[in-house]
Amino acid sequence: MVMDALAALNRGSDGSLPMPTTSTIEDRPLGVIGALHHAVAHLEDRFVLVYGDVLPMAPFKSLVATSQTMRVPAVMAVCPATRCGNVMIRGGLVSMYEKSGVGNLLDAGQTLLSKELLQSHPQAVHEQELYRAMANDHALAAFRLHSAVHDIGDPASYAAFLRHVREGGGQCFGSSLAGDGVAGDIF
Repeated sequence: MVMDALAALNRGSDGSLPMPTTSTIEDRPLGVIGALHHAVAHLEDRFVLVYGDVLPMAPFKSLVATSQTMRVPAVMAVCPATRCGNVMIRGGLVSMYEKSGVGNLLDAGQTLLSKELLQSHPQAVHEQELYRAMANDHALAAFRLHSAVHDIGDPASYAAFLRHVREGGGQCFGSSLAGDGVAGDIF
C-alpha cells in the first residue's frame, strides 16, 4: 500500500520523486521503532521521526537547537493535550511517556533521534519502549508547541482538518518545518 502511494506521487520530468526516498520492506509488521531498526542502514546519523497521522508543526531546526541547548541526543515535540496526555516533563526533559495517558501534554508526532541512540536500545520495538528508556536515561528533551497538533490519520479527522482550514480556523503553519521560525519553546 505504501509503495503504491509512493508510486502515485507527482514525479519530476525525469521520473524522480519530489525528494530522495529509500524504502525497505518488512516481512512482518515490526512497529514504528522496529521499522527504524530494520531500516537503520539507511538512516542518517541524526534524523527526525515524523508520524503520518498528525500534521507536523515543529521546525526541524528548533528540535536540533533544543538538543544542543539541553545537551541531549533526542528531542520530542509536545503540545497541549486536548483530551488525555501521554507525556510528563520535568526540568525540560521527558520524565514519563505512557500510551495509556498521563500528564497534560501530548507527543506531537515529531522526534529528533540519533542512529547511535536507536542502536543502544535494540530491544525497543514500539515508541513506548524506546521513549521510556530514553526518559529513564535523561536523554529525551521536550520542545513545547503552543497549540495542539492536527490529527490527520484517518479520513474523518483529515476532513475535519480541511474544514478547520477552510473556515479560517487559525494559522496552521507558524513557520517552515525547515525554517528559522519558532512554533514553540524549549522548557
